[in-house]
Amino acid sequence: MIVSIALVALSCPGLAANGSAVAGPERHTTPTEASSASSDTPPAPKAKTTCVSVSITTKDQLLLAGSYWAPKSKDKAPAALLIHGAGSDRTSLDELGEYLVKKGFAVMSLDVRGHGGSVCEAADWSKATDDKARENLWGLAARDVDAAAEYLLQRSEVHSTNLSVFGIGSGCALALRHAQSDDNTRALVLITPEAESFGYNLGQGLVKLGGLPTLLMASNKAKDVVEGMKALVDEANHGQETIEISLVRAEPAAVLSDSKLNNSAATWLRTQVMPKK
Repeated sequence: MIVSIALVALSCPGLAANGSAVAGPERHTTPTEASSASSDTPPAPKAKTTCVSVSITTKDQLLLAGSYWAPKSKDKAPAALLIHGAGSDRTSLDELGEYLVKKGFAVMSLDVRGHGGSVCEAADWSKATDDKARENLWGLAARDVDAAAEYLLQRSEVHSTNLSVFGIGSGCALALRHAQSDDNTRALVLITPEAESFGYNLGQGLVKLGGLPTLLMASNKAKDVVEGMKALVDEANHGQETIEISLVRAEPAAVLSDSKLNNSAATWLRTQVMPKK
């Protein structure tokens, strides 16, 4: 895997080139232009960020843009990887990233292939005009999450076996799929999860996940969805509860903007993955 750091988000060519540039503070630009009908990520306030831009090469040689927040502590920090929803991009997660790094995490958000700074001729969400094309493109994005997790856990300031993965909207399916295959994943946070996403059944996926601590976050108006998932998993685990639910008052389309979401997520996550003193 090839990693470079730059001051601006990068587009992905068919083949990545070697090289690196000096890292520095970043303020993200406008999110990728996509029709509102194709985006499932609730909007969040845009905020100044203290991250740097990074570029990551996947195993199939796409160059992806990401944002990295280095931890404040001198000790090795647990990692948090943030995955946006289809049709959105990583800037929707800036405020969450800023909050998590203040709480002791090393944080990365990623533009998955075809989105934001990871749009290229071979992968462009806006040109995936039918359900099959979008399902195929989103399925391939699992490779992007794998590459981002590898990048995070290889950093010297990060605890190499302590990864938490956040998924937003349809990004929940990517987060969950990664958690199933990565033994370094300690916890999972799914925000506005959908019962089914691009052919992937989240309830069944959570059952296969076993006992990994998982937090489901949603609007009060969508509580039936997350409660149904929890009930399915609790039954499969013979009553052993590994899933918690956190509901917010915001409308389903504005969950990321809820003032209590970041604190609720960080507080829960710290109890799961932070070393006990």
